[in-house]
Amino acid sequence: MRLYTVRNFNKPCIICGTLSRGTRCETHEKELTQRKEAARNSDPTYRAKKATLYGYAHQKARRELVANATVCYICGKPFTPSDKIDADHLIPGDPYSPLAATHAKCNRSKGNKPIFE
Repeated sequence: MRLYTVRNFNKPCIICGTLSRGTRCETHEKELTQRKEAARNSDPTYRAKKATLYGYAHQKARRELVANATVCYICGKPFTPSDKIDADHLIPGDPYSPLAATHAKCNRSKGNKPIFE
């Protein structure tokens, strides 16, 4: 019979110092989430930008690209059946830039910067 010890990984909240599992306690994490949501909902340009970047034309092009994708343009490795494939804008923030197939992990690691600088 094995006995496992439970480790306490609590850290102090960056605002009030209360011990919590993340960087903020539940109260301050909730406040942060509400502020972010309010900022997104009150900014009309945010919704317009997202609709332009990820609207119907993008979804249609993405479906076609993912269906025919064979190699990730970032790492150069072929896709396997278990890979999650993303369609990435080659020029970040430009709704008219071409899309390229990439692994979801590669796309997240690249972030919002061009692949070639």
